[in-house]
Amino acid sequence: MKTLKEKIRVLPEQVANKIAAGEVIARPASVVKELVENSLDAGATKISVEIRSYGLGMIRVTDNGRGMSREDLEMAFLRHATSKIQSDKDLNNIQTFGFRGEALPSIAAVSFVQAVSCEESSHEAWQGLIEGGCHQALTQVNPRCGTEITVTRLFFNTPARKKFLKAPSTEFGHIIKVMEKVLLSQPEVSLSLHHDQKKTMIYEANGKKTDFLREVMGREFFEKNIEISSEFPSIKVRGFISDPSLTRPNRAHQYFFVNKRPIRSIGLSIALSAAYQTLIPHGRFPMAVIYLDVDFSRVDVNVHPTKDEVRFDNERDIQNCLIRALRDRISGFRSVIQNSGSSIPQERHQQIADAVASYGQHNRADRQPVFEKSPPTSFPGTKSDGIEDLFRTRRVCESWDADDISEEKVFQMNNSYIFLKLEDGFIVFDQHAACERIHFERIKKKYREKEVGCQTLLIPLKIDLSPSRKALLETHQDLFKKLKIKVEPFGSDEYAITEISDFLPKDINVNGFLSEIFDLIESDKNIAENPLRSLELIYYTMACHASRRLRENLTKREMVQICQDLLGLKTPFTCPHGRPVGVKITWENLNKMFYRSS
Repeated sequence: MKTLKEKIRVLPEQVANKIAAGEVIARPASVVKELVENSLDAGATKISVEIRSYGLGMIRVTDNGRGMSREDLEMAFLRHATSKIQSDKDLNNIQTFGFRGEALPSIAAVSFVQAVSCEESSHEAWQGLIEGGCHQALTQVNPRCGTEITVTRLFFNTPARKKFLKAPSTEFGHIIKVMEKVLLSQPEVSLSLHHDQKKTMIYEANGKKTDFLREVMGREFFEKNIEISSEFPSIKVRGFISDPSLTRPNRAHQYFFVNKRPIRSIGLSIALSAAYQTLIPHGRFPMAVIYLDVDFSRVDVNVHPTKDEVRFDNERDIQNCLIRALRDRISGFRSVIQNSGSSIPQERHQQIADAVASYGQHNRADRQPVFEKSPPTSFPGTKSDGIEDLFRTRRVCESWDADDISEEKVFQMNNSYIFLKLEDGFIVFDQHAACERIHFERIKKKYREKEVGCQTLLIPLKIDLSPSRKALLETHQDLFKKLKIKVEPFGSDEYAITEISDFLPKDINVNGFLSEIFDLIESDKNIAENPLRSLELIYYTMACHASRRLRENLTKREMVQICQDLLGLKTPFTCPHGRPVGVKITWENLNKMFYRSS
């Protein structure tokens, strides 16, 4: 670190403003958030957001709120100028989104701003221009209802901040997320978002109770949600949650609002998962839109410059109330973990979640080949070491001869496991894991060699996409092309799948498969920088869909084919998620387990 010998001095106002702006305005989405929240505080019932060049070219927010007088407009862009609090006592009872008086001056410090506003019941509108924090004189313009603020040349004078922005499509994705949170928080407000003059989101408040859920959470959640509403002495909990059969591989579809303010809270997320603890598999997360109505004096929103974190006076009580409210509504649902007869789709989700979680572990450069590992080989609860995982050594597979595998040597148990008889014992295969490995290697090879074809759907399948997923689709068109999945606009505001890879079975649930692809993309924060990693994870998904399921009866010929196909692989020892394909049990070791001599 550099040792400074300069005297302490007060920074120039322009420098101080840039530093403060760095705390509040981190990216284009921050500008949208602050301006839209100002519109909501002004009582707007209609808010329009226009974006150019992913928010880096222009951001314009127009509302029909109360507007500002000439005097208010002159003051609005001065630091710590606000109409929302008057004294320190007001900090204990904040009922507006903004209150610091920092957002507008922070925006103006790092951009060019044009603000036009007309106070309610006034016939005069005024326009102000601020360039990098330098104010120009106000001018009178034609009156219009509400306020319109246009931001251009964002970060023009802070090149370091601009340099560290993510890819333009990623930044636009953050803007969409801001708008989705506003919609969930304020369904009584009409919202629109246009990017480069193309419609991205249009929502007209119509008074219907749950229409806004379809726009953000998708049709499946809209149709399967469970409404909750519980009152406790210190809090009211309401909202919508998914039933245990509908989960996601991450927490991206969990939204929490405290007195309509969107917040991030690990504590509330943990409480939500705790309520579902015995109902959904590990690594899966419920979808939820939760509203907490708390006395304003019991929550501190003056914790973070962006106001997306809050502090409760007793967070443990809040968590317990949330868990009780959720369990009251989902206690009658059956666990998808224990109910094996109906858990097959959920099992596939779990396998994909495992793949995402374990990918880095199974692909580190310093990792030894998996078959050289020596994991525990005993049955749980026994001292026997008579079971040999197939990835423990190559010699098990090297001793096989495909011609020696006949229908007389194979049989199936519990419609889940294939037994292959050997001279010195037998091998038990997990049929789903075996098929996954076979299909994964074939899919990866075919895609790399560009030998994958397409199958055209006889009837195009219409799909329901939220605004954020529409943006993902447009951003990652190259990825979908590589996967041989063709998604095209269908009408003015819908999409349809017209072609899918010929590796996928014809009876596949295409809508569900595509949803899993989006989940994987959303889970991978660095997909733009490392698309090959996401392709590998998607190959896992495709292999799952193309594979034989547990509880599926196989013919003798199919069992033989699976065993022979495994022989043709370089690494037949584990499924793509790292679990063993099978175990070998020798007659000698079986006898030892029962204390018998050979």
